[in-house]
Amino acid sequence: MEKKYLTLKERICFTVGAFGRSGIYTLMSMFTLVFFQNGAGLTLKQGTTIILIGRIFDALNDPVMGMIVDRTKSKWGKMRPYLLFAPIPIAISTILLFTAPFDDGSTKAFIWALVTYIVWGVCFTIQDVPFWGLSSVITPLESERTSFISTARLGSTFGGILPALLVPILYQSNMGYQKGFFVSAVIFAFLGCGLSILIFFVSKERVPKMDHTPSFKETFVVLGKDKLLIIVIFAAILGSTMVTANQCADYIGNYLIIQNHTDFSQIFTQTGELIEGVDAAKAYSFWIPRGTIVTTLTVAIGVGMVPAMALFPVLRKKFSLKQIYIYSAIFGLIIHTLCYIVLSRDVSNINIYLLWIFLFLIGIPLGIYN
Repeated sequence: MEKKYLTLKERICFTVGAFGRSGIYTLMSMFTLVFFQNGAGLTLKQGTTIILIGRIFDALNDPVMGMIVDRTKSKWGKMRPYLLFAPIPIAISTILLFTAPFDDGSTKAFIWALVTYIVWGVCFTIQDVPFWGLSSVITPLESERTSFISTARLGSTFGGILPALLVPILYQSNMGYQKGFFVSAVIFAFLGCGLSILIFFVSKERVPKMDHTPSFKETFVVLGKDKLLIIVIFAAILGSTMVTANQCADYIGNYLIIQNHTDFSQIFTQTGELIEGVDAAKAYSFWIPRGTIVTTLTVAIGVGMVPAMALFPVLRKKFSLKQIYIYSAIFGLIIHTLCYIVLSRDVSNINIYLLWIFLFLIGIPLGIYN
């Protein structure tokens, strides 16, 4: 019988940690531009410029962090030290990112947003690289690594759904954008920090380090010569476009659906009128908070992702990673194309029910890709 290395405590804490940090990441990736425009008073051009600069910086920052981790030597191993010290800076930078201390649209507001966005990216990368890299050293068995990552990704997916549920409700409440986003940042900063730090205390690095760690120069030489690795990198870049639907949920909800009168209140009211003796309009205003329409779009994607991620270990036993990757990518291509063809005919009157179905189907290949 094959020896098992991973403990139940490690699996649970890693999944819980992934849940917590995913809440922070989703808050940043999904709502930063919304906050820049409505909370900090920046223009769309200023907001997108900040994000572009930050992403370019991340592209350089991530591989450098990977090399630093590979060369780390400590009594805790090479991955675990960062899991202990990174959560607090991430929490602080998250709160600062969603704080607007200067006048709307001022130069100081732009500089503050740019600096805090880049600092947040650096802090998150310091934890992100060793967090997922831990799977390579926590067990020597591929089967355990696969199930370990699949379970963690499941926790990450659920963690991403939580801010999608809560944040639109907060910033569209009486709090307003500035206070609503600040409260959201505080909630997810503390939640993410507290949960993600748990993995440090229960994990153990079991795979010994290599005798020879390549130098920075050797690493870049290998990257330049390995054609297969270059193909994988470009595939990952192109594959990242699959998250576009998730990133655009807030804008689709606010600017295409709510502002064009396909409001969730109308859907709720029309459905409620079918039930005798029910005042649907009053029921809506009491039970359904503002911002719910945006929430449902992201949740629809998550509902598709969860079963797909749970199914991945089963697919892995029957198909190679290459086959799973290609077939899921083809399925995603077909669904995205159909979604565009069907819904782009009249963007001023989007059928919310069809959109929910398409987003659910989009979540399936995204879950497998994750």
